[in-house]
Amino acid sequence: MRGRKPARRGFFFENKFIELVNSNEKFNRSLKSYFGDINIKLKAILVSDNRLKTDVILYYGDCMYGCSIKTSEADFSQLDRRWLNDLATKLNMPVDIVDMLSVCIRNKMQNKNDKFILNQYRNAIINYFRENLRALLKELFVRNEEILKYLVVCFYIEETWYIAKILDVFEFIENGEIYTTRRGILMFGECLSMQRKGGNGSHIRIPKNHPAHPGNQLQFKLKPLSLVKNMPSNKIYKIYPR
Repeated sequence: MRGRKPARRGFFFENKFIELVNSNEKFNRSLKSYFGDINIKLKAILVSDNRLKTDVILYYGDCMYGCSIKTSEADFSQLDRRWLNDLATKLNMPVDIVDMLSVCIRNKMQNKNDKFILNQYRNAIINYFRENLRALLKELFVRNEEILKYLVVCFYIEETWYIAKILDVFEFIENGEIYTTRRGILMFGECLSMQRKGGNGSHIRIPKNHPAHPGNQLQFKLKPLSLVKNMPSNKIYKIYPR
């Protein structure tokens, strides 16, 4: 299996989805009805490269659709984490915004109980992300993978699966408010957040207060269940496994 515990659990749900698509007739027909024609053959294969955002590819007749698989087993799912400079390069971020975020990361690194987004930078950072939100969402959810078209979420407790177009997910998040919490976490609506990663696994030998510690990366968290429960009903589709 791939990686540490979160990756292993993700691997489990990816394979569970593939099993349902390929071996459960009711699930297969339900998903085909979403695509439009239950008479077209549908099968799923795993994407083994965990560097990609695409987890599973659906072959529906002559069409190929990439899917990102998320689960509500936990309250949130890590959508992305990376160094600020990498994200700044991908988004062509202005120098002043990079500098502000750098200060916020360094401050949080040195004062773990302080806010992440500092008050004096709050409005400028919110305005930047509001104006560049689509570019950010594309980088976080899809990157440059043109095949990736759908988000699939498993509601773990009810064994219910949902599917939505990634573009509809973008529109839903874009319609939400961008704000900061009392802890200075940057929120995009109620289902997506940005914070300093923090944490220190036992396998990490670099000191926490060193800039190269991975805890000083930006972390984007997605609340999959909040997303599927609050998206408009005509933009999200339930698939049942039995």
